[in-house]
Amino acid sequence: MADAKAPDHAWEVGRLGRGAAWISAIGALPYLALKVLWTFDVPVGIADRSVLDSGGWVAANALMAVVELAGLLLVLGLTRSWARRAPTWLLLFPVWVGTGLLFQVVVGAALMGVSSASSGESADTGEFQPWVFAIVYPSFAVQGVALAIAFASHVRARWGRLLSERTGTVIACRAAGVRSWPERRLAGMAEAVAGMAAAVAVVCAYWAAGGSFGDSRVSLDAPWGMNASRAAGAVIAAAGLLGLAGRWGERTPFWLPMSLTWVGSGALAAFDGLAAVLASLLRGTDASAPAWGLTDTVLVIKVVIGLLAGVLGALAVAAAAHDIHLQPTSPDLVEVQPVESALGAGQHSAAG
Repeated sequence: MADAKAPDHAWEVGRLGRGAAWISAIGALPYLALKVLWTFDVPVGIADRSVLDSGGWVAANALMAVVELAGLLLVLGLTRSWARRAPTWLLLFPVWVGTGLLFQVVVGAALMGVSSASSGESADTGEFQPWVFAIVYPSFAVQGVALAIAFASHVRARWGRLLSERTGTVIACRAAGVRSWPERRLAGMAEAVAGMAAAVAVVCAYWAAGGSFGDSRVSLDAPWGMNASRAAGAVIAAAGLLGLAGRWGERTPFWLPMSLTWVGSGALAAFDGLAAVLASLLRGTDASAPAWGLTDTVLVIKVVIGLLAGVLGALAVAAAAHDIHLQPTSPDLVEVQPVESALGAGQHSAAG
């Protein structure tokens, strides 16, 4: 992905970045400490000690400890100036995964907390002590804030000029300078994947309302708040994709639909993608683990849709960044065609 030139903002790697690193470290410690202890079968915060004997317990906790440590190191890396020279995929993919995980967990926990507070009922904490959730979920929220600060700083420093453009300008440049089949079909593909994401939102909302679709209990036993956050992530992804397709109008800032696509696609793919990996570990070592069912298949389809949305978002930014980067910096030296004219010109040249 080509980088659009942007001013070198001092705060990108200054106090704000260092503050984000410290916030992330503080937020990561409780969850990381618990996962390390549980990996070594130390029953801190465990109400039902039988979970320590379940197959895959050690592997699952060790994997999540590694994921947490990687997230902490990623925030630390984003706040350093050398990160702007690192390969794009090396930073963006893990940040995208982390964003999706934190969105699913934090939004789901917040919805469940609000529901419990309004009803006056205590939430079911299962095999864990209640204080575990009281510590872990706020730590996730803190990490989410730190990741957002660090990533926003990095993005502003690296692609500030591109993200400050209007959506209509970006689409016009992309259409006028079209170079490949995916770029010519980007708007249509974005609309198609947005429709798929909307269908996922309907299914997840049905689960959140207590629907019993499918034959697997993996999703049906999930708290309603988690399914509601799945639906919210799908809606956000659909809205962002429609914006990238130009359905929001020409004057919308490009960063807005791109941000929604980023968050929504990560929410669709990351949480259930990681859950599928953990479930595979459990099924491979525990004969009592639930068998694969129809709802598991639906969740895999959801993950695939999230991956498609993420790829389309990356393609949109890559094409737009290349075009904006090639533009003269003086507005007197460039004339951007209206969206309709540019699209028509691109189709005419493609047909010729």
